[in-house]
Amino acid sequence: MENWIKGTGPAHIFIYFQKPYKTNELTGETSEIQGSTDQFFVTDGEKEKIKGKGVYFMRCTVPPGRPITTTGTNDNEVLFGEISEHTVFTLNTIVNNVYKPLVDKLDNNDWGACEAEQKKEFMQTFDRFAKEVQEAIKSLQSNIVLDPYPSQW
Repeated sequence: MENWIKGTGPAHIFIYFQKPYKTNELTGETSEIQGSTDQFFVTDGEKEKIKGKGVYFMRCTVPPGRPITTTGTNDNEVLFGEISEHTVFTLNTIVNNVYKPLVDKLDNNDWGACEAEQKKEFMQTFDRFAKEVQEAIKSLQSNIVLDPYPSQW
């Protein structure tokens, strides 16, 4: 953690409080280790999977690698928040059920000095992003792994 504050290491870290788990190497399925208690995991998110809720911290220092100010406030240097294993589902809900309807209902006056070409490009990009999130949900829901069928049958 100290190296992260000094500006070395990954630009983001995650902290989970959950039971340790093991991963089946054939199926990729995870299961809790029986009899274990919740533990803190400090990770860059590459190896440990989140199984509940966690928090994230992202270093926003410019230039990259600059240490974080540890005295006083560091509002412009660290972005943080809560994350869960259902983040893609939450993002889909926010984008498609909150922001998209609001953006679609904007009046021409609401765009202010925005040029028509910029508005059109924004709307196209936003629509593509909203569809990509929906496709990600479909992909996650269709990744069902079934147990192998017994050869005797």
